[in-house]
Amino acid sequence: MKRTFLLLIVAGIASQSLGCKRYFARKFQDDAAAATPTNTMVIEKATTYGTTDLGYVKLGGDFGQVDYLWVQQDGAVSPSVRAPVGATIDIGGTKVTLGPAGTGTYRVELLQKLMEATTEALEGKGFTAGTTLSLPTSVKIGGAETKGTVTLDLSSYFKKGGRAVLKTVEGGRPLSGYVDMKSPRKNVLYVPVLGERIDHYGRAGQMKDVDLVAVEVQGTPATMGTCGPFKDGTTAPRANVDSNITVYSAKDGSVFTKKSFSAAKESCPMFTFIKKGEAVKVYASSSEISAWLRNVAEGKK
Repeated sequence: MKRTFLLLIVAGIASQSLGCKRYFARKFQDDAAAATPTNTMVIEKATTYGTTDLGYVKLGGDFGQVDYLWVQQDGAVSPSVRAPVGATIDIGGTKVTLGPAGTGTYRVELLQKLMEATTEALEGKGFTAGTTLSLPTSVKIGGAETKGTVTLDLSSYFKKGGRAVLKTVEGGRPLSGYVDMKSPRKNVLYVPVLGERIDHYGRAGQMKDVDLVAVEVQGTPATMGTCGPFKDGTTAPRANVDSNITVYSAKDGSVFTKKSFSAAKESCPMFTFIKKGEAVKVYASSSEISAWLRNVAEGKK
């Protein structure tokens, strides 16, 4: 009797466990089905746009995913839209017109979004909600309507597009006319040659509030002495690379101030990756450049 009773308990537990698994499996499937709209529309990468110097956005949400959607030179992206013929599509308040084959193009203007990027986002900090554009979307087919969201991750665009837009002031062009020169503490954005970063000094704000844009231009490497010996006992020619920093007014593109920085004459890098016979490049002190730009932001040229 005891053995039979024990087997019944075990069988009961196994049955309950299997029942629970089936219940939760069905529940997860139902929840997933409720959370994901019916596949009435798909957004895809356009085939007519290649890479640009403005970076890319990542598209996601409920109607498809695109990892690389290149930003066009006018600061927009234009993904392809596929849906049944006759569908009425609204993405973020913009109606999309489909052709006879059930395909169309949706255009998203991003330049204003870039101008509203904070200095923290431009520097590569705080890639959170500020770099994500979320667009409520609806697709109507006959009497049925499917609602969802299309999202655009603008992180790469803020970094590369920000550098490209800021450098336009070199040609004397204003930064889209969005500037505020009233604050005594300037909002300065610096575009160095090396890397893809943007550095910020002074008053914080959005890109459209920037007062001054500093752009670095490096001089021609000048061979002077040697570096080494390195760990393997070798030495290499040393090339000094000076930096010329020009600070432009974002309001009208005029030159606000400028300064040259010589390569650190007595220093060589601790290690380097060069081919045999190549010179080791020694650059101007980044800390000296930063200190000067901080002074510029405080009104000290």
